[in-house]
Amino acid sequence: MTTPARRLSIIVKTLVAISIAFVPVQSSAQPETDGWTAPPTPWGAPNLQGVWDFRTITPMEKPDGFEAVLTDKEVAEFETTAAETRAALDVEMPFDTVGNFWFDVGTSVIDTKRTSLVVDPPNGRIPTLTPEADARRAAGTESGRACVDTRQHLAVSSRI
Repeated sequence: MTTPARRLSIIVKTLVAISIAFVPVQSSAQPETDGWTAPPTPWGAPNLQGVWDFRTITPMEKPDGFEAVLTDKEVAEFETTAAETRAALDVEMPFDTVGNFWFDVGTSVIDTKRTSLVVDPPNGRIPTLTPEADARRAAGTESGRACVDTRQHLAVSSRI
């Protein structure tokens, strides 16, 4: 049997634990964003590292024949076509192959109803490379080919 003092001690401890549980706690995982700016990279650009969610059916570049922003009717047609295409591709896959389970392609266009994820330049298309950039890319490709002269220079996964 417990004594009245022990009972009182248990009741007080229980009430203190309950009151502490209901005290609002500011989450340290979600910093306040008022006046917050992304920290800069060493070269001064905003540091945009992190996990980005691209679950959308909006294409990267604006398709030919579309305006910059979709109308509500075009959004409905676009989403219906995407759902039909996805349903046609949803076939039973053997257990040892990679199926559509791993792909999270999205079911709707972005909230702004833009016809592309590219926002700059305003035409929604990725600009072509300058002649200098094209020459650098070609030189890099050629130098990359030169060092892979036998299969031992390839990664193990590429030797199969």
